[in-house]
Amino acid sequence: PGPDANDASSYYDFGPEPRPYLFQNRTVKDLIKSVAINTNTGNYLIGEGAREALRGARVTYLPTWYLASLIKNKDRLAELKNNFDMFAFATANMLRVEYDAVSEADIFEAIDLPALVMGMGVQRNSDLSHLPKGTMRLLDYLRANDVATFVRGIPTADYMAGRGHKTVPASGCPSIYYNPEGVSSALRLIYNKN
Repeated sequence: PGPDANDASSYYDFGPEPRPYLFQNRTVKDLIKSVAINTNTGNYLIGEGAREALRGARVTYLPTWYLASLIKNKDRLAELKNNFDMFAFATANMLRVEYDAVSEADIFEAIDLPALVMGMGVQRNSDLSHLPKGTMRLLDYLRANDVATFVRGIPTADYMAGRGHKTVPASGCPSIYYNPEGVSSALRLIYNKN
């Protein structure tokens, strides 16, 4: 968990200006401090890519651990709902046997705002018949609320469409939106070589 995880109410003040990240990364040291919270630079790139994809919108980054703490406080939850009109959630290969998305299900149900999911993926196709209850609860919420869920690939899109999800485009990892021109150039080079 991040700083003050037991008391999210003292950690973040909602205000008129968006805060893309909890730390303003002005130096390499600041960036390392920011990434050190979850010790995963890949997650940082996923968040950066999602933010870039939503450029032009007022985006405020709130980490999952913070939201999981915040939803336990009714006043702070009401404040969040009053200050935001949409919930965008960037993720990775969370559809796997080893991970129960119960916190994410709790968050989506409590926040209950129009939502968008970016980057949901399957770790292994064999996991799909054995997903944990919390993950299934999250998927049920996404389906029941027709949440647009941009997924990492065709297997995830097929699985979710087979469960009745209506909007599940296979768009890849959100990190590709960090530098879409570079990804596009690389794909053109690959295509032209074949």
